[in-house]
Amino acid sequence: MQMFEAAELSLLVDRCRVADADNPRGYFEFEPVKGLARDSSFFADAVGKGIKVVAPLLRFLPDTYHYAVVFIERPMAAVLASQRVMLSRISDGESSSRGALSEEALQQAFEKSLRASKAWLRAASNADVLYVKHPTTPADSLEMAEAIVGFSAKFRDVTGFGAGSLRDVPLRPALVREMAAVVEPSLNRQGRN
Repeated sequence: MQMFEAAELSLLVDRCRVADADNPRGYFEFEPVKGLARDSSFFADAVGKGIKVVAPLLRFLPDTYHYAVVFIERPMAAVLASQRVMLSRISDGESSSRGALSEEALQQAFEKSLRASKAWLRAASNADVLYVKHPTTPADSLEMAEAIVGFSAKFRDVTGFGAGSLRDVPLRPALVREMAAVVEPSLNRQGRN
């Protein structure tokens, strides 16, 4: 989401979930997304904007719109490690171990949900998808930014992505560099595997 912000894409965020030790630059979320399964009416305000939707909720996107989905793929070990660290911060340790899923069960649940989300995207006639690997190095960040800019150029007339920069091909390398520059590999503490 920071890459999109650097590209001057209008984002639908509310900043209700503030920056913390796990995400010191913030979460770039929009609180109503959590209730997407029950109410998607807020999507009328999201037209032409970037909005963060976690993979399990993609299937609840209203079919009245067309979506350009940038699906960030992260190694499962990194996802699980990140979840462990975040949960340990918000729990007292003792209560979180009672009734919690085992590491293996949690991994299976995440993988099943991920497969279902990808299957939904394959079947959705109203979604174009770009799969990108979560960046762990500056070179990865440049590659990801270039892929996003190329993908988004297809939708430039409806997204306003890059405040016109995509229409001006000579500006694309500068836009890619600006987007990649916001990625701070040191913040990817659980992703180095």
